Amino acid sequence: MDKNIIRICLAAALPAVMWSCSEKIDNSAFSDMLGEDYNQQILWNVDSLAFRRADWTVTDASYGAELHRAQIEMFGSVQSISYMTYESSMFFTKIASSGESLRNASEIATDSKAVFAINGGPFDASGATSFVMADGKVISQGTSGTNGAAIAISETLDGSTVSILPEASAAELQGSYTSAMIAGPALVTDGKELTFADTEENTARKARTIFGTDDKGDCIMAVIDGGVTGRADGATMAEAAFIARIMGLQDALCLSGGDASAMWLDTEGVVSHPSGNGSYDSAGETPVANIIYVEINTPFAGGDGTQNDPYQIATPKHIQNMASVLKAGTAVYFELIDDIDMTGIDWVPLNYADPYTNIVYLDGNGHTIHNFFSSYASYPSFFGVLYGECRDIRFLNARIDGGDTSSSGGIIGGYIGTSGKPGLVENTYVQGSVYAVNQTANGGIAGQINTGTVRNCYADVTVETKDEYMFANYGIGGIVGDMRNNATVENCFVTGKILGKYNYNAGGVAGRSNDGTNVILRNNISWVTEVNGRVAVGSVTGRWQTKTGTAENNYSNASADVTTYANDGTGEEIGNYGAGSTTDYADFGTTTAEPCRAASELGWDTSIWDLTGKTPQLKLFLDAGTE
Repeated sequence: MDKNIIRICLAAALPAVMWSCSEKIDNSAFSDMLGEDYNQQILWNVDSLAFRRADWTVTDASYGAELHRAQIEMFGSVQSISYMTYESSMFFTKIASSGESLRNASEIATDSKAVFAINGGPFDASGATSFVMADGKVISQGTSGTNGAAIAISETLDGSTVSILPEASAAELQGSYTSAMIAGPALVTDGKELTFADTEENTARKARTIFGTDDKGDCIMAVIDGGVTGRADGATMAEAAFIARIMGLQDALCLSGGDASAMWLDTEGVVSHPSGNGSYDSAGETPVANIIYVEINTPFAGGDGTQNDPYQIATPKHIQNMASVLKAGTAVYFELIDDIDMTGIDWVPLNYADPYTNIVYLDGNGHTIHNFFSSYASYPSFFGVLYGECRDIRFLNARIDGGDTSSSGGIIGGYIGTSGKPGLVENTYVQGSVYAVNQTANGGIAGQINTGTVRNCYADVTVETKDEYMFANYGIGGIVGDMRNNATVENCFVTGKILGKYNYNAGGVAGRSNDGTNVILRNNISWVTEVNGRVAVGSVTGRWQTKTGTAENNYSNASADVTTYANDGTGEEIGNYGAGSTTDYADFGTTTAEPCRAASELGWDTSIWDLTGKTPQLKLFLDAGTE
């Protein structure tokens, strides 16, 4: 017999059988002929068939997420159900608090820039009554016990991994997950409905909110409306568990229900029928303490990476996604639209591998990157080799920690530019430290400049070598360690310390220039308080050895402690040292006690620099605050 005929006959006959019998029927005997037409894990009965055959309205909610809504006659009642399905890899599942007072779920979701959301866990007038943690921060330790069924979220760059734990402690959740919430009872575990005590909370029909995961790890959030007889009768806890299972959930729990139940979409607003006003509409929300919400897992906040529409960076995840969109030989544009905290990230530079063809343009728009750290072996820095431009950005509490195998390092770049691949850094502020144990160049902004320019930059840095017997013939400096061919540093201000006691060539602005062509070091102010090193040490530059360059109009701190140590590793102070020729000497510049006056004399642009205080300041960051 044709299988389609069998299916038609079964579809017609089975409902009649089921209407006359409330027992569940095992459909496994029909699995061969039905194939994938029905979920073989569901035992058929009147209610499961009613759910599957309901007249569902399905709405595409972006990136494969779907909203399903229907009214269904089930359990001898009318159930109004809204549920959202989404792939966990395409979204970030998150938890948000209402703050100091209870608020509507729709308001919290809007403020969180959610794409869809449901109400969260139990609460009273004072706030959450169970353990709640969001983005690693404990929001509530809870007052209703420390153990229970929980939503546990582990967040990575690839999205969220969401687990439903039938029993968890606050200590376990806090130590193992990014975000978590101990909520209501577990409904389904390993695909099986749980049973519930005969209490008023469990046996009353009321609105219920459900959250869970299917056998693929994807998520479903659902609201069963209640409180409107004949249109939304609500469900008991056992009926909610049944609905969760036939929706395909392998693991699920119940969140706050009753008047608190609500589901919201950014495109439609409240899509369930909250029961706070006793009407079957969307206006009956009751304020809650927290929500479960979802963000789209896009690599950036916006943009397409072109010059006219740069990729927008607003979170640590966005900034970590920069490397994934770089293409050799193609310029890619980025812009910060918010400050970024990079705590806990050991950064891999964007362009560290030969032939250094990743072209990057980064516009900070006056924003700050906090707590940047890189210890990468090749050019530890943000860019590695900057082939492109970096402008209008601030780094606070940055740290470069060069290991034994590290090459040139600096907060912005190991190199600014390299042969045939120019780099530009301007209107940039760096504050932090650069530690080096290698035998190459290190600087506050860059280790080396080769076919690059640094202009109108401010560096508040400690640059230090750590190896006691480091005899490197390169250099360390407040802006740059080594200036090579076609290198320019101009109109820059440096403060801090340059501690190169065991390193050749230490300078407040530049460690050295070694036979480079077209090297320009001009109109800079070194306001460092201490510079020391071996052989060639200067307030502005340690060694100037280029025959085709220009070092002019540079100023230095009249009170700076400048010390040169012996070359035999004894640490003996020998006083200032010059190699004896006009093209190989330590440069102290013109000393001054008034750096703002010096900057004014140098003609620094007052649309960029504020010269009204004790030291010059970049105007872009005057109101940005400090670490």
